[in-house]
Amino acid sequence: MTPKTAGNFSFEYTPFHRIEWADNAGIKTYFGYDANDQRINKRTGEKWEIFLRGIDGNVLADIDRSGISQNEYVYLNGQMVAKVKEPYNDSDNDGLSDQQEKHIY
Repeated sequence: MTPKTAGNFSFEYTPFHRIEWADNAGIKTYFGYDANDQRINKRTGEKWEIFLRGIDGNVLADIDRSGISQNEYVYLNGQMVAKVKEPYNDSDNDGLSDQQEKHIY
């Protein structure tokens, strides 16, 4: 498909009318979808977000490439009512978050 452009922003859709990539002033983001056309990942440079869905299709959490939860989502009667952001703490300043170290050690 042909990319669309507006100022410094450009994007392109898949043949199934889902956004395939977006470029905002040279920063390109790519999107991946499953067989049900639901977004399963987003990549900007080396940063990945992987979306974990429940059986109803709602996003329950997004994780990074190492499997660490970045955000969790709370639903009530099918509507998202809260987004819980995981805190980033690196108490020993070694470049690994305390949460990552908990999973490694």
